[in-house]
Amino acid sequence: MQTKRDNLVLIGSFAAAIALHAVMLPWVGAAVGNAEPDLQIDMGIKLFEADPYAKSGEHVIYRVKLGLFSDPIHGGMNAHPHINTLSLSRDRLPDVDDTLLNLQVAGTNPQPRFPTFPNDVDGPYWLIYQVDTDRQFPDKDRSNNTRVAPIYIDGPQRPELAIDTFNAPERAAASGLVLIDFAIENVGEGWASSNPKLGEHGWADRIYLSVDDKLDATDLPLRTFERTAPLGPKGEYRHSQVELELPRGVTG
Repeated sequence: MQTKRDNLVLIGSFAAAIALHAVMLPWVGAAVGNAEPDLQIDMGIKLFEADPYAKSGEHVIYRVKLGLFSDPIHGGMNAHPHINTLSLSRDRLPDVDDTLLNLQVAGTNPQPRFPTFPNDVDGPYWLIYQVDTDRQFPDKDRSNNTRVAPIYIDGPQRPELAIDTFNAPERAAASGLVLIDFAIENVGEGWASSNPKLGEHGWADRIYLSVDDKLDATDLPLRTFERTAPLGPKGEYRHSQVELELPRGVTG
């Protein structure tokens, strides 16, 4: 029959064994590790680019090249299954508001997918490619796991540019300078672009001098403002304190 003293001896021996195991475990691991080198793995994106212009509802055209930036590993990158994703973003930052376009599980040989843009997207976006999105790969450096590419998408919505305000002096001298200001607003539902590849060539705001309130071939162009940046729905831009030089000999 075991005595109380015997039980205490057994408990003490068990505790000592646990402590010894905790002390020896790092040494055993180091010995095993010396048998097979601990490779520093760094997988990332070497190239990511896309066509800068597209139409909604069409296929996404992009090119991506993945690679290892450190020592090669046994079995290559597919030795560790992981998820790579392609997303569409307004702000180039990966977040829950992005639209997932393509998802591929590396190492499973999935059927090829040809993602398409949604039918309702319009205007400037960013394509974001992420490798190992689910963080399954033993990657030592994740700073090279994300790449972005700008893209402008022509959607079904149409822009509508309108003059919001226009101010000019009531009197001026011939061959003198006058100051004007005006604001342009996009009151339509689509983006106004300056993309010639989509059949649009930007637009220009032009100031004329006329003897009446009708624009015709006899009116004199005074100044032109070329617009190159896109303008979103409900967006506007303003020109303030614009100098105009009036021609000689005009009157009335």
